[in-house]
Amino acid sequence: MDRGTVSRRLDAAGVAPVDQVRGYPVFRLRDAVKAIFGLSTERRIDPDGPDPADPSALPPGERLAWYRSEDARLDVEAKKRQLIPAAEFETEIAKGFKLLVQMLDTLSDRLERECGLNPAQSSLVQDATDRIREELYRDQVGDEASP
Repeated sequence: MDRGTVSRRLDAAGVAPVDQVRGYPVFRLRDAVKAIFGLSTERRIDPDGPDPADPSALPPGERLAWYRSEDARLDVEAKKRQLIPAAEFETEIAKGFKLLVQMLDTLSDRLERECGLNPAQSSLVQDATDRIREELYRDQVGDEASP
């Protein structure tokens, strides 16, 4: 854009300089943008209108651009390992639960052997860990799995 065009648009909009640097007028950016490009820098949202963050409310070309940018953003996040595939997440969670279950399975035996629990106490510990395992299972699977 030509310097003359910018000056004419600033004059036409009545934008006054806020300062001068080395003899040149300095304008407030917000006012200059409005005057030069005819844009509003304020984001006005109609409370009764569509959600501005909803891509389905965008015109087709903008919607396509939005979906492409989201796809690119997800690719970058996946490459940076900020986003992991669901299957990998499920595998890692399963490993953690398997380790937890193994620890709970051997807890009563270890307490009996290492802490000197008698068989009755060990049986109480085993019953308690079985209840904990059942609660964990119900929490993960849902209420439909309860007996």
